[in-house]
Amino acid sequence: MGIYRETCVYCHGAPGQNPGDIGQGLNPEAPYLPDVVGGFTPGQLFWIIKHGIRFTGMASYGKVRKDDEIWSLVAFVQRLAKMTPEEYKQMEQSVGGSGG
Repeated sequence: MGIYRETCVYCHGAPGQNPGDIGQGLNPEAPYLPDVVGGFTPGQLFWIIKHGIRFTGMASYGKVRKDDEIWSLVAFVQRLAKMTPEEYKQMEQSVGGSGG
């Protein structure tokens, strides 16, 4: 949750939370992860997060995040599809505050 809140929510949104200005201005638009995450395997999500996607706004995080951090992020992202806005808010508060 902490990494997602720091780096992902601004472009991809979260349950009950739209993407921020940065995400809304991307072309191509960043996907709303709760809607699309089910179409990817954990390995695909790991690769996308670690290496990014060329010619899109999806940055690569392999140089700034350890593999175990990326795997933790993959596990969290996979939970987004079934998470309610209330559950997301509770998790957000448990890691210290609200996101952007």
